[in-house]
Amino acid sequence: MMKITRMKVKGLSHPLSRQHKTLDDMLNILRWRASITTQKDFAREADVPEQYLSDVLMGRRLPSDRLLKVIGFRRKVIYVRLPETKANGTPRRGICRVCGCTRGCMWVDDSHTLCSRCADE
Repeated sequence: MMKITRMKVKGLSHPLSRQHKTLDDMLNILRWRASITTQKDFAREADVPEQYLSDVLMGRRLPSDRLLKVIGFRRKVIYVRLPETKANGTPRRGICRVCGCTRGCMWVDDSHTLCSRCADE
């Protein structure tokens, strides 16, 4: 199980202990960083238009590489194959319903549809 440390600043929190962040984690860090100064000053520091920064903070647009660099991030997109299912939508035996793996781990359920790596997350 992964332990997550949280820091509260002006009602916003973000996980600090994980190297890889979800989009929501990154947006919370961006909101936390923008809350230190005014949004206008942060947009000026990041060299992005104020409206664009507002759209990113509201979740309407994805952050640019320039904006990510200001908070110490870079973009890395990963696509994961969906696990195979039977015609009725239930996972097939021997294929993890979360990550789709078929070998190299132990099954933690009787139906052999959840691997030990995914059970820990």
